Formats: sequence, structure tokens, C-alpha cells
Amino acid sequence: MSEYGTVEIKGLRELDNNLKQLPLKIQKKVLGQAARAGATVIRKEARKNIKSLPEKTGNLRKSITIVKNRRSQPHNPIFTIGPSGKGWYGHLVEYGFCATGPKKKGLTYRESRGRAKKFGKHTPGRPWFRPAFDTTVKKVIEQMGKRLGIAIEREAVKLAR
Repeated sequence: MSEYGTVEIKGLRELDNNLKQLPLKIQKKVLGQAARAGATVIRKEARKNIKSLPEKTGNLRKSITIVKNRRSQPHNPIFTIGPSGKGWYGHLVEYGFCATGPKKKGLTYRESRGRAKKFGKHTPGRPWFRPAFDTTVKKVIEQMGKRLGIAIEREAVKLAR
């Protein structure tokens, strides 16, 4: 899956102070829940945008997944949102492509561009993910803040017992 954008939240000092009062294991859990809640908002919007495209099989819409990235750290959970499996062609729909006809080995770049002009037209992109990302940034931040607040309160009550 390719990475289309990043949301970084700065300034939530109150939540940060409350979060630091919890044990590290619980901090990791709470931050992961909040990040996944934000990613879910983007995924829903992306799926809605794909519905408006003339896609016949529905594979692209169904394949939008949220995956925890290997580079995630306890205080910095990273989730990747994008197509996988049968929706492998999501980047082609998003950015467009140019058909080049039958493949031949050993073509130079110039020759392959000539084949593109001869065999196919450029199919323009129909953005579905970037608009979803751009339109939901505020909702993502709100959802993550709500989720953080609720999770911190719940975990604090559990610890108080």
C-alpha cells in the first residue's frame, strides 16, 4: 500500500498530561485506539468516494484496509490506509495511467513513450483518496480527541479500583 498523506496533531497538552499519568502499556493502548478511530473516518470517506466512480466489481471499495505500520512506536502509532489484495489498482485510478501495448524487453525510455503514443491514450486519474483525506482532517482530529478522552477516563477508573 502506498502512503497518501499524514495527519499530525499538536497542542493537546491537557490530554497529553493526563495520558502521561497512565502506565506505558495503557498509553500505548489508548493512543492506538485513537489513531485507529481517526483512520476509520478516512476509510469511510474513501469508500464513499469510490462508490461514485464507475467501478464494476466493487473490489477497490472492499479492499480499503487499515493496517498498523511496522514503524509504529508506543507514543507514535502509525496506521496505513489504502487498497490491498484485489484492489491493487487503486493508485492507477487515483493518478491515471497510460497504456503502452504489448511489452517488449530492452526498450529505452524514449521508445516506450513512443509506444504509449501509438497504442494508447492517457487515462486521467479520478482521485478518490486524496479528497477523502482532505475533507475529513477536522473530523479525524475531533474523533481522535473524543476517543482519547473517553479511553483515558475509562482506564483511569480501572486503575482507581
